[in-house]
Amino acid sequence: MTQPLHAFHCRCRAPYEVEQHFVGRLIKCGWCGVFVVVPRRAGEPVHVPTFARTTDRLEIDLAVRRDWRQVHEIDRDPENYGFEISSPNTPRETRRRIRAGRFPSGFKKSGRLVFKVVLKETGKVIGLVPVGYVLPYYSVNLGVVIHHPHAGKGYGREAVAAVTAILFEELGVFKINAMCDSLNLRCVNLLESVGFEREGEARSWFLHPTRGWINSPYFAMFNPADAAIRAGRLAVPGEGGIP
Repeated sequence: MTQPLHAFHCRCRAPYEVEQHFVGRLIKCGWCGVFVVVPRRAGEPVHVPTFARTTDRLEIDLAVRRDWRQVHEIDRDPENYGFEISSPNTPRETRRRIRAGRFPSGFKKSGRLVFKVVLKETGKVIGLVPVGYVLPYYSVNLGVVIHHPHAGKGYGREAVAAVTAILFEELGVFKINAMCDSLNLRCVNLLESVGFEREGEARSWFLHPTRGWINSPYFAMFNPADAAIRAGRLAVPGEGGIP
């Protein structure tokens, strides 16, 4: 059975008809160039995403150019790379990463976002939650690093929960993926405590510079608003899909 097209208007009033799997997703308007989220119900306005989120102890937002020195404190510290296959970043690499994650300018080319984790009490950046789109505007890969002096205090769990909420509620992401070193039990526990489910384990997935090939469990979390799609059907208004 052919699914009906979903009609809506962008903020610039340009008319659109999209296939049902675009409903609730982030798209880039071909007329005005603005990123908007397709409304789930006909007649509703499009949603322009925001990225700031506040928790009890943290402020979450996208990293910007002026943050690069604080971000680089995390990027350059070898103590943060015990379970990583990469090496500490140079200042140039840190600035490039922030530039690539700027929304919408860098995001248009890279498909990446870099969320900074700021401790309310001090105003200092204590961690990062990088996000990269896999298939444009459907699913993402998520990572997290909390600067080692602040590790073990629940900040990572608080930050990841906030970012997953932004991805689901603001950007309409269908699925969030995450992987880590199988020996990184702190990261495994963090992901499971936030609500990620283990989907399997990839053997000899990463080549660690000193430990050799390492295994990596992979985790996923699905957008609660897409329950109908997960049940094996597209979300069609009036047929038990979109409420």
